[in-house]
Amino acid sequence: MGSDNCQAVVVLNGEFNSPDHFYKDIINGSDIRLAADGGARLFESLGIDPGYIIGDFDSLTEAELDFWKERQVTLERYPVDKDKTDGELSIDYCNRLECDTIILLGSMGGRFDQQLANIYLLEYSLNLNIDAVIKEKGLEIGIIEKSKEISGYQGWHLSLLPLDKKVENISLSGTKYDIEGLDLLRSYTRGISNRVVGDVFKIKVGKGRLIYILHDDNSN
Repeated sequence: MGSDNCQAVVVLNGEFNSPDHFYKDIINGSDIRLAADGGARLFESLGIDPGYIIGDFDSLTEAELDFWKERQVTLERYPVDKDKTDGELSIDYCNRLECDTIILLGSMGGRFDQQLANIYLLEYSLNLNIDAVIKEKGLEIGIIEKSKEISGYQGWHLSLLPLDKKVENISLSGTKYDIEGLDLLRSYTRGISNRVVGDVFKIKVGKGRLIYILHDDNSN
């Protein structure tokens, strides 16, 4: 990894239902700006240039590609018949650039299989020692392997879903239902619909990986 913390934003070719200012704040606050194929259209609509566009470009016209070439954006083109999605290729590219964290935009909405696959990109990133999160207005999804302290979500719903078959010795503080030393099985739904009550909440995991989902009812 790089010596300084490097944050990348990866814009996938999904739906964008959050306000423009939400996306602008994240993009402008990131060190690396990367679009996965048709995700480049969000950058164009916001009047912001990505640093890189990755993919097979089956979602972009030649005119759109020429536009970005003229803007001196780096284009990395891959064959249409490939074993990895444009999202995976984008994560790989961020790894080459030694990014420490990634924010994924355009991950939710559209086909359910693609949404679920985008959640799996979080684990794909973690396997590369990159901390990735999915964000939209009123939504954050991430993975916890050992411990995490998260601030700024007071009043939000919090759900914990085991990524592994069994996640052991979970401790949680700063929520309506704090826990200590709990084991969660993937086949049960006990981790659903907690609520963050403090400005900061902490999660610790003894063994396994947890998906956490933060949702704000008042985001609309």
